[in-house]
Amino acid sequence: MKKILTLGAVLVASVAMAVPAFAVNWIQIGPNHYIDSDSIRRSHDYGTYTFDTRYVGEYEPLEEINGKKVWTINTNSYIDCRNAYGKTLTYTALDKDYKVVARGKDIQKQWYALNTPGGRGNESFVFVCSDRYLDRYHNYHRMWWY
Repeated sequence: MKKILTLGAVLVASVAMAVPAFAVNWIQIGPNHYIDSDSIRRSHDYGTYTFDTRYVGEYEPLEEINGKKVWTINTNSYIDCRNAYGKTLTYTALDKDYKVVARGKDIQKQWYALNTPGGRGNESFVFVCSDRYLDRYHNYHRMWWY
């Protein structure tokens, strides 16, 4: 009986280890603005990337949608570093209890003047299109990717 239980435990453990784990490394890049540096991926065109961001309302909600207050916004975004152009690919608004208030796919919100300081788009541009996100990897040297 012990052998059967041990074999069962080993099988359960091996199945649990086979489930992929996704690392998340939120780094603050602006006031209440975070980027998951592990989500930054090169896109199909040279000098373009996709990545995940999070905006958090600290003392007041970020916005109101359909009468519900939004305290957190998660996005997946695309950025073209050479042309300072970006867009939001997916958008998820959450309330204070992290329940979905609104969700949008392919909403294509445009960012204008990403290379002009002062906006959230610029914060993402400065982080992704420079070597700042590489600083956490010890084997990388300071360099430009595009």
